[in-house]
Amino acid sequence: MNLKNRTVKGQLTFAFGALVALVLVVALVAIHALDDAHDKFTNYNEVVVKQNKLVDEVRAAISARAIAARNLVLATEPADRELERLEIVKSHQATQDSMARLNEAIKSNPHADPADVRMVAEMTRIETLYGPIALDITRLAVEGKNEEAIAEINAKCRPLLAQLVKVSGTASKGGLDEGGGYIQARRLLMLASALAIAAALGMGWLITRSLVGALGGEPRVAAEVARSVAQGDLSMPIALATGDSTSLMAQLKRMQGSLVAVVTTVREGSESVATASAEISQGNHDLSSRTESQASALEQTAASMEQLSSTVQQNADNARQASQLANSASTVAVQGGEVR
Repeated sequence: MNLKNRTVKGQLTFAFGALVALVLVVALVAIHALDDAHDKFTNYNEVVVKQNKLVDEVRAAISARAIAARNLVLATEPADRELERLEIVKSHQATQDSMARLNEAIKSNPHADPADVRMVAEMTRIETLYGPIALDITRLAVEGKNEEAIAEINAKCRPLLAQLVKVSGTASKGGLDEGGGYIQARRLLMLASALAIAAALGMGWLITRSLVGALGGEPRVAAEVARSVAQGDLSMPIALATGDSTSLMAQLKRMQGSLVAVVTTVREGSESVATASAEISQGNHDLSSRTESQASALEQTAASMEQLSSTVQQNADNARQASQLANSASTVAVQGGEVR
């Protein structure tokens, strides 16, 4: 499970989903424990109590039969002896009926405790031996053979009766403890809750570690760094964990370094542009001075040209006048020659 490759939304969704699943598991465990306790309690009330009641009925009927047999041996009045004989017959029949119902209850219970099955089987075996002996003791007592009856009571009846009482006291509780299944359910819930808490703490630690690793520090510090950069302050120190090169803080520090480099480059370029501008301004000033000098020289040349043009014009005028004078002189000379 690599949380680093998940988005924050994905991590939180996974965490809350896992917590919901853990809560559902604990709830299911609790429901299962309650259902199990309910089933045990229901089984105890509807099956085990009935079986134990039948066991008690068997023990009571056997005890009543044994007491009646003892009283029959000890009784001297015919009416009392007859009364005890009838009690023996009644108790014997009650014993047989209770044993039959007990065996039927065990056979009809598919979830009967194996210990109860063994107990009922042993009680049936002992009663199979003990019942005929109790009837035989009754016969001997009725026939007046009290000494033989007492001897059979001591030799056969009492040992079998002791075994039957001992065996019938081993009835189980049907899987129901003293707390009605509460102790087992509580332990199961405590175990499920402990596992859920451990899993929740583990996922919380993993997600926290993943988020802090992705941020590279506290979100508050990252916000302060971003705020200082946005405000143009690139001097805020950014502390990184050893080997951290992929977190948000690491990228902010890299951005901060890149912005510092860009600002330094721009500043150096601005200084170069300022120097070049100053040189260009100086060159323009020199050029302007030279242009003004050349303009002044041109003005002087133009003035000289005007003077030269004026002089040339005067010379032309003078030449024209001289030519006119020469023509006049030539005409005068020609006229003078004709006169001669």
